[in-house]
Amino acid sequence: MTTLNLLYQLIAKRLNRDIDKLAPDTLLESLGIDSLGMAELLFDLEDHLNFKLVTPTNPIKTIKDVADLVDASRPK
Repeated sequence: MTTLNLLYQLIAKRLNRDIDKLAPDTLLESLGIDSLGMAELLFDLEDHLNFKLVTPTNPIKTIKDVADLVDASRPK
């Protein structure tokens, strides 16, 4: 499963959204994810993936940005 597919599943379940309407360029803000929601999403991801995410150096605005953060954080 790709990181994007994992995120689509988690976001669709968590926010009760249609998974088919999610895309890499979907703005998190358009899904109602504010700064608190972002923190909760990142904590959920850490729990699900069993590794700690690195501190983002760029703003996280889209689902693709979250996927990039997850991929950059994966243990080598």
